[in-house]
Amino acid sequence: MFDVTLITHSAVLVELDKHSFLFDYTFDGDDFGVYDDVPLLIFVSHGHEDHFSEDIFDIEHPDKHYIISNDIPVEFPSSIVTAMGPGETTTIGDVKVTTLPSNDAGVAYIVEAEGKTIYFAGDLNDWRREDANLKNINPNLIYTVDDGRGNTQKMKGDKLIELIKSNKANNPADHRTMMSYRAQVDKLEGMHLDLACVVVDPRLKSMSFNGLDYFLQKADADHILPIHWFGKYDMSARLKSWLASREDAKDKVLVPTHESETYEF
Repeated sequence: MFDVTLITHSAVLVELDKHSFLFDYTFDGDDFGVYDDVPLLIFVSHGHEDHFSEDIFDIEHPDKHYIISNDIPVEFPSSIVTAMGPGETTTIGDVKVTTLPSNDAGVAYIVEAEGKTIYFAGDLNDWRREDANLKNINPNLIYTVDDGRGNTQKMKGDKLIELIKSNKANNPADHRTMMSYRAQVDKLEGMHLDLACVVVDPRLKSMSFNGLDYFLQKADADHILPIHWFGKYDMSARLKSWLASREDAKDKVLVPTHESETYEF
């Protein structure tokens, strides 16, 4: 049994029987109901202001430890902080923590404790963006275009723009971010996840669920909590509609409609 709460945006609290895990919480003085009688591990995936504030060091708890991406340039009290880079594994008490490199900033976390495995993406995502698809493409230059299956061809920018508009090609930069995301998600194949916190993002518009789509194809997760909401919970209706046709998402993907929503498993 465990509880998971989407506190806000990407801040998630996971409560197991003997441990509590807090991910990417930007502390506002609220103690969010964490019990003092179990250890609290506080994770920070990267230094973007919507995922990290130095005020988290003001969280009051008698048995707390911070696990922080090593790209965050702040001074840490070393006795209660473990800094981790991409592709590392460490053990804190009886909790095993592994990191994956993010394709944006910092790391993603895989946390194992009490027979449970939890994945937290941070900013690891397929960041292809609808309104950025045609940016920085010069119609007169030649581009190397990958079809997603390892086949490449060279084409002039004006032709590439036509294909992107018809959804038959990606901006080369978009292709790189897609492939870098998929390379990390592929590492989760064969691993059973009890909970996965996966990025969706309203700013990506029609591409908001690209990362979730690939994750569903590749990862085995009992429960998937979308994160990165920016307070735009009207996206819930769009997510619910998208999920209706996904047999692989049935009863897996949670659809928060507001902040501080708690799920019990």
